[in-house]
Amino acid sequence: MLIKQIRTYLNVSQTEFAEQLTVTFTTVNRWKNGRAVPNKLA
Repeated sequence: MLIKQIRTYLNVSQTEFAEQLTVTFTTVNRWKNGRAVPNKLA
């Protein structure tokens, strides 16, 4: 849920968010759905 709140605050899509963090869209989607958590570098 935090990922979506951050994206909403920044007004960016999942794809744009992923590009800014230099990760894939799939990674951001997994974070959003709770199937994975960001590491400290992300």
